[in-house]
Amino acid sequence: MALSTNKDKSQLTFGIIADIQYADHNDGPDFSNTKTRYYRSSLKLARNAIEKWKSMEDPVAFVIQLGDLIDRHSTFQNNGSDEAFLMVMEILNNLKAPIFHVIVAVDAYELSVLGYDDKSNDDNFRTGQQLLQQNNPNKDWNDTSGLEGLNKRWAAYNGGVSEKQLEWMSETLQAAQENEENVIIITHVPLLSKDGICLTWNYEEILHTISKYNCVVGVFSGHDHSGWDVVDENGIQHITFQGVIETSPDGNAFATAHLMDESLVIDGVGRVPSFVIPLRYCIKTTVESTQLWNTTSLLH
Repeated sequence: MALSTNKDKSQLTFGIIADIQYADHNDGPDFSNTKTRYYRSSLKLARNAIEKWKSMEDPVAFVIQLGDLIDRHSTFQNNGSDEAFLMVMEILNNLKAPIFHVIVAVDAYELSVLGYDDKSNDDNFRTGQQLLQQNNPNKDWNDTSGLEGLNKRWAAYNGGVSEKQLEWMSETLQAAQENEENVIIITHVPLLSKDGICLTWNYEEILHTISKYNCVVGVFSGHDHSGWDVVDENGIQHITFQGVIETSPDGNAFATAHLMDESLVIDGVGRVPSFVIPLRYCIKTTVESTQLWNTTSLLH
């Protein structure tokens, strides 16, 4: 249900979509064998989002793509993952607007055992190995058997951020607060989770850093295809957007955000719910799309 109204003029409008994970692969179960992944039809659902955004009277200035654009199964296609990537990008580029991608390998997978195939001596890779060795006793680090609660986050399909990135975040948030800028933190892996299965390894450090500043209004993530949302103790709205990959072919999963004078209105479509997020600072002048990073900050 759309929450924005025609009488309210949006300062800035942008699209949000998560976990398209396209592959030329038959539908199949997720890792838990409880949900179905619709690999081929994710292209159709991505196209539905683009067509909606193209038809809007209030133009979409850009789109935030929250990571996992293609699936690991795409590596088995005739021309590998490159072909799958180009097929998704062909659809997204029809919007003729910037697409801001969360690049998983440099997001909350900076500390990770993934993506370092040719850099096994990388300090972040080694730290990722050490953390999993210390916290997950299973031979397969994607197996969380025996782990309870939020300790289930200690899986290879999650990751963490480095001290360097935390320092960057602190500096960025300090500057934003001094300039009275509203900040949205964008990350693939959530910073809060209902069950710990999809959660950034060192989420507590990140949340502690964020809690020092009053400028953050929201944290947007993907990764957990079921989606989830919660307002934390500091009044920050955390939204894990439902993944396209686990949305049935006759459904949809995307959202349109409208930056108003005093709130950010999220109009969800299909599986994605709608939200009204209060801003910390009132928007007094028109926001141009080129001023994106004055309102939004990436956890990168």
